[in-house]
Amino acid sequence: MTTQQILGAGLAVQVALAALTWWPRDTAVTEPQPLVAGGGNALTHVEIVGHGDDARPVVLDQQDGAWVLTSEHGYPADPEKVGEVLDALGGIQLRAPVATQAVSHEALKVSDDTWEKKITFTADGATRTVFVGAAASKAIHLREEGADAVYKAKGLSAWTFKDTARGFLPANHADLEVADLASLRVRNSHGDIAFAKVDGAWTVEGDPTRVPVQTTLDGLLDKVAKVRLDSVVGTEVTADQGLLDPAVRVEWATTEGDQTVPGGLVVGAEDDGKFFLKTDASPFVILSPSYRIKDLVDADPAALTTAAPEPTPEPAPTP
Repeated sequence: MTTQQILGAGLAVQVALAALTWWPRDTAVTEPQPLVAGGGNALTHVEIVGHGDDARPVVLDQQDGAWVLTSEHGYPADPEKVGEVLDALGGIQLRAPVATQAVSHEALKVSDDTWEKKITFTADGATRTVFVGAAASKAIHLREEGADAVYKAKGLSAWTFKDTARGFLPANHADLEVADLASLRVRNSHGDIAFAKVDGAWTVEGDPTRVPVQTTLDGLLDKVAKVRLDSVVGTEVTADQGLLDPAVRVEWATTEGDQTVPGGLVVGAEDDGKFFLKTDASPFVILSPSYRIKDLVDADPAALTTAAPEPTPEPAPTP
């Protein structure tokens, strides 16, 4: 036998051994079984962690019918983002396993030490942990902790299960409609300026000789209505945040039907391109991107208003 024939025979043996290792012992077609009995609606707790030395678990819990990020001081999670993960996890159907021996776990990225996502969840009072590894053609491999069987779930990827708080936080900490704003007041190191909407038009409160520079005011209204959320700091206000004696105070009112609802926020110190910020309506201190908050910090009354136009004189009566 030639060297090439010997090598070919050896390769064939390796392929056969691999097939025997990965191929399930029971190849009979079985009825699919849900990973989570009851689907996503049965879930009350989900913890997701990615692999790596600096990986930090994202922990979600259902409280009073809503989901919160327990790992982010209990901050309310975005319902749509949470729903995507609950639907994905609750929709997994387990069919015949693709492997049944522990020797295949590492290659399929679902071993106790080698995995892409580790998910712990609670449903109907029972807590379980599964390891997730990527598979070809938009699919994942899945193995429950303590078991040898590995399953394949199609239509999902490991990235479906987000492992950062950002993946579950809303984009905005305050989320108002600009059209609903009825008044705005900004107090900062440059002064104190207030605006009010009268008959659909913005005016400078208390000074009929001045009118807003509308494009500049529109920018401020947008920043107030959509306060971007970068990260959650917590619920404790500390001296280093600059919020105990804030340099910037913003107040507004919105019209909701026949009611006027007040609101406000304070801006604290800047830290690495973000400002500490706290709204009156929320117990949470957050960090908000500087590019969104800087206009409120630098708002100058002199640049926000201009002289009101002279009234057009009434035409003289025709004799």
